[in-house]
Formats: sequence, structure tokens, C-alpha cells
Amino acid sequence: QEADTVRTIYRLYLNCDGVSDLKDDLDRQGIRSKLRTYANGKTVGGVPLSRGMLYRLLSNPVYIGRVSHKDTTYEGQHDGILPQDLWDAVQRKLADNRANRTSRTNASHPSLLAGLLYDETGDRLSPTHANNHGMRYRFYISHRLTIQRRSRIEGWRLPAFELEKAVLSGLAESLRDPEALVDLARLDGADAAMIETFTFGARKIAVQLQAGGTEKTLQILQQVISRIEIRPGNLRLLICRQALCSALSADAKPQRTPDDADIATIDMPFHMRRRGVEAKLMLAGDPLMKPSKDVTLVQLIRNVHRWLDSLTSGKVYSIDDLASHEGIPASEISRTLQLAFLAPDITKSILVGIQPTDLTAQLLRRLGKLPASWQEQRRLLGMQGQSCSAS
Repeated sequence: QEADTVRTIYRLYLNCDGVSDLKDDLDRQGIRSKLRTYANGKTVGGVPLSRGMLYRLLSNPVYIGRVSHKDTTYEGQHDGILPQDLWDAVQRKLADNRANRTSRTNASHPSLLAGLLYDETGDRLSPTHANNHGMRYRFYISHRLTIQRRSRIEGWRLPAFELEKAVLSGLAESLRDPEALVDLARLDGADAAMIETFTFGARKIAVQLQAGGTEKTLQILQQVISRIEIRPGNLRLLICRQALCSALSADAKPQRTPDDADIATIDMPFHMRRRGVEAKLMLAGDPLMKPSKDVTLVQLIRNVHRWLDSLTSGKVYSIDDLASHEGIPASEISRTLQLAFLAPDITKSILVGIQPTDLTAQLLRRLGKLPASWQEQRRLLGMQGQSCSAS
């Protein structure tokens, strides 16, 4: 029965786009790992096959009667359970998929944090993606959600770009901060020459992190970060001091005492905001993560003020006349013209790009009747207490 299952998995793989699709197919069919019971009564297995397990199964030469040692395979003393042509076809497809994943097209979207992310339960977050209308969206998802597809299972599903941007920004800012650098590299009592060397190296790495050069950025992250822990409201980077010092200067070493831990931490408070169907990860106090100008929203505000000016100045005589001139439905103008009467501070916040992240043109178009009270408008749009200091 086990041999039949292995042959089924190999044949299914040849008809799938990749291992992820194969896993989905196997999960739908209820195919699981072999259940084993030990003499003490303990059982293992009987769980959905993970992507890692499938990769190992699809590349294990034991199924064609061979055994591997290091990088070489040898003829075994057992009979294989797979025909050679099936094995060869699967290996060619695995090789083609590996080549595609490392091609220039796909390399522009690497999973920078793969293998580093863990949530508050200790579960690893794995990279995944979804395709929607030709667009590719990347995520990091708690591993338990990939093997237990049930609505009652709780876990993280975070937008990859936002999370990677937060980590790169947080690490770069800490490297630029002299006080933070002293703690990260344990430079207490270091002489001026050593501090200068470290500071220069830290600034170079910070520039590289902000530039986001894929290969070099990935190398830096994998070298200096030992682990990233995410829990509600806080993102923690665990930095390996020894590795950081090596990255900053080949000659310099951290100052240590016998009870020193080799791990430094960077804590970054955050909150999640939703913008339509898109989730945003917002770091507290980080200007790089604040909302920027929403071009669509700004254009909407400019349009309604232009429409109001046309009506009040006599350039057009009615909304129907304006709609004909603009080439848009009169109902659209009637529904959105009220936005010309937003509180001045709300309008200014939109124009300079410091409005709440979830305040979109779509939300304003569906707002319904706009309150005449500016205070009520601020409450409705979540802008109580927000000031607009930009000129």
C-alpha cells in the first residue's frame, strides 16, 4: 500500500504545476503520511504531507533501488518501487522548477525572511503566495495554517512586502542610531577608532538595506538576524552580535563579559490597518511606514472642488450640464460633490498624505450623507486628535 501511495504521488506531481499544487491535491484526497506505532504505544505520522516532506519524497533515490551518501548515489541491495522513466520525469520537472524559481523574473521577489520568522506560539511562518487576476501577492503564514485549513485555527497571515519593509527599516534605523549601535555591537568601553570603524560599517549596511538590493540584502539578513519573533503589537529582531560585528568590520569584535548573551534585540511596536482588501503593517513612530499621498484620493478631492467652482462661478448651469462636460454620470457628481465641504484640516491631511491609511477614495464615495459638523466628520473618518502641521 505504501508503494502504491508513492507511485500515486509521483504521477500526480507530473500533472501539477508544482509541489504546492500537489500538496493541495493530496490534502483534498486525504492522503497523509504513514502512521507508525512504537512499542511504547506512541504514534507518529498520519498527518497531511508538508511541502518539505513532499520535496524529500520526490527526490529520494531509495524508491528506485539506490541509496545516497553525501552528493553521490550507489546501487542498493533492495528493489525499487518506481519505474526508472517515472523517476527520471519527476527529477527533470523538479530541476526545471528550481531553475524557474531562481530565474531573473522570480528572483525579483525573494522571500527575504524565509526561515527567520516565528510567531508567539513558536510556530514558523512560511512564505506563500496567491494569484489574483494576473497579480501575484506574497504572504508569510503561520505553518499550522498550511496543514490545518480550518477557520477556527488562529495564526498569522501577513503581507510579505509590508513585513519585509518593516524589518529592513527597523534594522537600518538601529544601525544609524549611535546609541542603539553601541548596544547592538556591545561597544561599551571601545576606543574611538573602533567606534568609528563600526559606525562607518553600520551606515554602509543601512544604505544597502534601504536600497533593497536583493542578493546583498538577503545575505545581510541571513548573516546578522538569528530569529524574528512576531506577536500581537510587537515585532522583535534577535541580532547575533558576533555576526553583526563580523559584518561591520573584519577586525573588530564585541566587548564581552562572562555572562553576556550573544543576542541583542530590536523591538518594533506595530499595528495592523486594513486598506480595502489590503492589509498594512504600520510601525509606531517610523516615518517610512506612514501613509503617503494617495493619488486617487487627492485627485478626487481636487475634482470635487473644481466641480463646485464650475457650478458656483456660472461656468456650467447644472449638475447635468457639468456631467456632460466632464463625461461622467451625473449621479457620480451628485454623490461626491459633498466632499468639497470636508473640514479644512481633513482636506489638508489628504493633500499632504497624512490621512489614516484606511481612508480611501472608495470609502469616501460610499460614505453616504456627510455630516455638516466638522467634529462629526473627524469622528466618522477616524481623524480625532490628528493634526496637520505640513504647510
